[in-house]
Amino acid sequence: MKKIEETVEFNFNDIKVFVKIDYLNNRIDIVEPVNVFESSFTLKKYVFAGRGVEYMNGWLNILEAIKLSIKEAKLMYEKNLAEESKFR
Repeated sequence: MKKIEETVEFNFNDIKVFVKIDYLNNRIDIVEPVNVFESSFTLKKYVFAGRGVEYMNGWLNILEAIKLSIKEAKLMYEKNLAEESKFR
């Protein structure tokens, strides 16, 4: 069955990152849940401003979690693309 899109939750060091993989439009977006019970999501808007130096390590942890999530989502996208392009 052909995938159209899916939203995946990644968890790195207790930081949850939600990624929407849109196979039809070839997009990967960082999203956040609006209503978990309805599985609705909106684009995530991270704000890294207006905080003291004591928050910098936390920001680095968040950025690392985003980086790892995007890498995993890209692998999922590429695996699906390879499966879809196989000769049958």
